[in-house]
This record gives sequence, structure tokens and C-alpha cells, in this order.
Amino acid sequence: MNRYQFLQEFLDALGPLSEEEKQQISDYYEELICDGLEQGLSEEEVLARFGSPQDEARRFREENPSPESNREASLFTPSGPVHTLDLSVKEVRISLVSTEDPQLSIRFLFDPSRAHVESRQENGVWYFRHIPGKKRLREFFGLGGMRSELTVFVPEQFHGTLLLQTRNAKINGESLPALERLEAVTSNSSIRLEKLGADACRLKTSNAPIHLAGFVGNTLEAHSSNSSLTAEFVRCASQRWETSNSSIRLTDLQAAFLTAATSNGRISANGCQAREISLASSNSSIVFERIEGEKLTICTSNGAITGTVCGDPAEYRTEGRTSNASCNLPVCSAPERGKTLSVITSNGKIQVEFV
Repeated sequence: MNRYQFLQEFLDALGPLSEEEKQQISDYYEELICDGLEQGLSEEEVLARFGSPQDEARRFREENPSPESNREASLFTPSGPVHTLDLSVKEVRISLVSTEDPQLSIRFLFDPSRAHVESRQENGVWYFRHIPGKKRLREFFGLGGMRSELTVFVPEQFHGTLLLQTRNAKINGESLPALERLEAVTSNSSIRLEKLGADACRLKTSNAPIHLAGFVGNTLEAHSSNSSLTAEFVRCASQRWETSNSSIRLTDLQAAFLTAATSNGRISANGCQAREISLASSNSSIVFERIEGEKLTICTSNGAITGTVCGDPAEYRTEGRTSNASCNLPVCSAPERGKTLSVITSNGKIQVEFV
């Protein structure tokens, strides 16, 4: 039995449901299955944790007489003006939404019988905390009830600080106003942000990807592990992208200083411009197209380096070194030139052209 057969039999066993309820429950179980696959389990092993579709339907009904009946949506607002939201929750999805309403607010959909919320304000900082209750036994195996959801409504005129932290849950946001500072931290789940700005931005997760698109700011740090980083249309003076055991893909980035570092993963950079660009990996290749800068450093091991650089080769002091493979760059050329291009690998070819 595959996941699609399991979900169909499971939904049939739940009895009469609206199309919206079916879609919500199906999406939730699809996410549970994908979480298991990301942890290295096979589809058969993940489905085995549920038991039969009929048994899972019975357990689901016992714990959730109605998909929404044990959850309440509460709206929280600060007691006065704030410049910072300091939000910390656990196993709760966070969504950021722009609003024309002048009031910063939080809509939290959760089960009040199994969680506690603390909301307080001090010196312009709004502290929001979610304290979950004791887990049911089966939740330790990743088969709990519907996850809580939290939405932060960010006024268009709010330009302060958002400090967001969750665990084992996603952080998403789109079309937000320019902020002074944004921090988004989670674990074992993804961060996805589009069309926003922040003077300082820090994104951090583990075992899950980060995707950033349409960002404008001054300093940016994005860290993950065992999963990919992707970025496009980012305008930020200082950018650092770092992961491990996975890839980094950068498209149309502009910066003064741009650093991308990984291990055991490929780096690709297309249409990126910066005064200094550093791309570093190990045990994988680095590929770039039409990158441009005054100091370009590309380094890996046990992988090829191929790409194109915008500019006149006569303006560059060029260094190319590899072993056990071909290299079309000179070992060292014209040390008096103002711009530098250093390309180093081992056990892989170097093929870099100027365009």
C-alpha cells in the first residue's frame, strides 16, 4: 500500500467530511509522511507507524471528535505601542502576513486545554510565549492531533523588530514591510520568506531548507544543516549563506560581500554581483554563470569548478590550481592587476571563461 491508497482508505474510514476538512486532514498527514521520509525512513516504514487506515481513523476520531472542535482561534494584541515582538512557541507553524490594520496582532489557533499562553509587554517589547502541556503518548511518535497555527499580522507601517522562534514547525511570510530586524529560528522544518526587507536578518534552521526571494536589507545570515539554501533577487550589502551536506543555489544576488559555504554539497551561483564573492564547498562541484566582482574566491575539493565571469581578463590577477584534472587558468598571472580571481580544487577540472 502506498501513501495515496492509505490516505484514501483513511479518509473513507473517518466518515462524512466536508471537502475543506478532507483537504486539511490530507495535507496534515502528507506532511507527517514527508517528515518521516526526510528523516530517512522509507514510505512503507512511515505508514507502518500508523497501523491500518481504519485503526488510524479510529484513533484520530478519539483524539479529534471534529478536526477543529478542540481548537480555538484567539486574537492577541499588545496593550500599547511596541517596537519589538519577541515570540517563542513550540511545534507551532508561524505565518507572517501584512495588514492595513495599524495594530500588530497575533491570531493563534490552538487547543487551550493542552497549552498555555503568556502575553506581556515591557518597555516597548511584546513578549509572547506558548507553553505546551504534556504530550499524549502517541505524539512522541509523531502521530499527534492537528498542529497549532499562529499568524502574525504585521501592519504596513510597522518597521520595528520581529524575533520569531519555534521548533519542529515551519516559518512562512510574504509581502512584509521593511523591518529594522528580523530573526526567524526553527528546527527540523523549513523557512520560506518572500518580498520583504530588514536592515538585519538572521534565518536559522536544521535538517530543513531555507528559501528567500525578493529581499532588501543591509546584513543577512542564513544557516541550515543537512538541507538546501536557495535565494533569488536579494539586495543586501553583507550576505552569508551556510549549510552542510546539501546544496546552495543563488540567483541574481547583489552585495558588497557575498559568502556561500557548504560541505558535501554543490554550489551554484547565477548572475551574482559583489565586491567580494567567496564560494566554498567540499566533495562537490561549484558552478557559476556571469558572476561579477573585484575579488572572487572559489574553492572546493573532489569536485569540478566551471563557470563564467563578467569582465575583461586583462583586469584580473588570476590563479588556478587543481590536481589530477585539467585547468584552463594560469597558475598565477600579472600580480599587479587590481582585481583577483582565485580558483582552487582537487581531483576536479577547472573551466572558467570570461564573458
